[in-house]
Amino acid sequence: MKREIKYIQIGLENVEVINIDVRNIEYMSIHGIADRDTISWYDKKIDRSKCCQSLHICINKKVDKKCTTYGGASDLTVFERLSKFKDIVDITYLDGNKNILESICVP
Repeated sequence: MKREIKYIQIGLENVEVINIDVRNIEYMSIHGIADRDTISWYDKKIDRSKCCQSLHICINKKVDKKCTTYGGASDLTVFERLSKFKDIVDITYLDGNKNILESICVP
């Protein structure tokens, strides 16, 4: 059974995330997706992840409200947070229950 993408989660440095309902994504393009192996010397595992060369995303202005951070409200809106720090690390597709479907690392 194929699960439908309902949310796009923008992962930021410092383990912060911004969840956006896909109905508020005007345009999104991810180019150059490839598998990448990462070797962890700590637990002697090889992890496979997807990475891309570029990401372009256009978000509806309805989303530009105050962000929440580690359990509290931020002084920044979503657009201010994304443009001020430029620290997106991954894009994750979520289903309707916000379960992870797939994650792609971004440059």
